[in-house]
Amino acid sequence: MADTNQLIKIALKHVPFEGWNEQVFKKTCLEGKISIDQGKLLFPRSSTDLMLSFIKRDDKETSNLIKRKDNTEEKYRDRILNAIFCRINLAEKNKEAYRKAMSLLALPHMAADNAAMIWNLSDTIWVALDDNSTDINWYTKRISLGFVYSAALIYWLGDESDGLKNTKGFLERRIQNIMEFEMVKGKFKNSKFGREFMRGTSKFYSIMNTQKNE
Repeated sequence: MADTNQLIKIALKHVPFEGWNEQVFKKTCLEGKISIDQGKLLFPRSSTDLMLSFIKRDDKETSNLIKRKDNTEEKYRDRILNAIFCRINLAEKNKEAYRKAMSLLALPHMAADNAAMIWNLSDTIWVALDDNSTDINWYTKRISLGFVYSAALIYWLGDESDGLKNTKGFLERRIQNIMEFEMVKGKFKNSKFGREFMRGTSKFYSIMNTQKNE
């Protein structure tokens, strides 16, 4: 069976000009010396799953880069900023392929795949940063980072600044907003009502986590 990464490399020669479509999928199979049926064993939805595999490949590489470079002595906001910027810098190497991917993922029938793509990247970053939260914070951290990343991704697509400094500035502002929210959330959690609320949500989380692992 052909190597998935090799097929992605082949596809990336054509996608910037033609998009993530069936014609590119067929060309990829042909140049990868596999049949269409063999290709669909690797990518059941052909071009769609080929595109998602490309994104997941870069997510995995992002995780590796974060683990190698992450400095635990830095402020947490800087660690998050550097992690997201690392992902965007990796995407910059294939910007047109990502532009085509974002256009496809914006279609109504791709909503679930788009949400999964954002969630998976958020989870990948938090895991690489050694996040050890076990309560409702596990979810809120990933949701917050997902909002920041998806907004930054759209901004980056139109950024032509040197070294993507405009995108980095945009990220810094969005992360500052998240940090301010976390401060407010912290005060709420320490209030009498907040403690009661968190006890309830923690119980709910425990039940959901138990059911998930059964």
